[in-house]
Formats: sequence, C-alpha cells, structure tokens
Amino acid sequence: VSYDSDIKKVKDILTYIANNHPLVLNEPKFILGLSEFASSSINFSYKLWCKKEDYYNVFYDVNEKIKYEFDKYNIEIPYDKLDVNINK
Repeated sequence: VSYDSDIKKVKDILTYIANNHPLVLNEPKFILGLSEFASSSINFSYKLWCKKEDYYNVFYDVNEKIKYEFDKYNIEIPYDKLDVNINK
C-alpha cells in the first residue's frame, strides 16, 4: 500500500476478509504483518489457510476482495510510474 495509507485500516480490512471468507479456515489462525518498507510502498505479509482443494478459489477471491475493499476505502496500491518529458 501507499505510504499515505492508514496502516490500521489496511490491517482491519485484511482481518475482516480473512475472518469472513467462508473457505478460509479459522485454525490455524491467519498471519498478517507489516513486512517491508519498500521504495514506493509499505508491504504486508498475509497468509490464509484453507483446504487444498479450495486453494485457487480462495486465492483469486481474496485478491479480488482486497482490491474492492481498498478501492472502497481509498487505499492506494502503488505501481511503477514513469514520467516522460520531451524537450524540443
């Protein structure tokens, strides 16, 4: 997420998703933590547990829910940007 993001809000959203997804297991408990201060983002580690046959459904669905929730709460996901200046 962007350095301008509210870390508590990010963690609240990710916790909500983990606790409310029907295919995510309650035990073992999910893992969530701030893992890195990168050059243009604050990175989190987020590990969820599910049955092996549900893995891809959980993987794709959770990623989609993260994007939807981050957009809803105006949490920016940074990406590389390039400015090009043309001088004559």
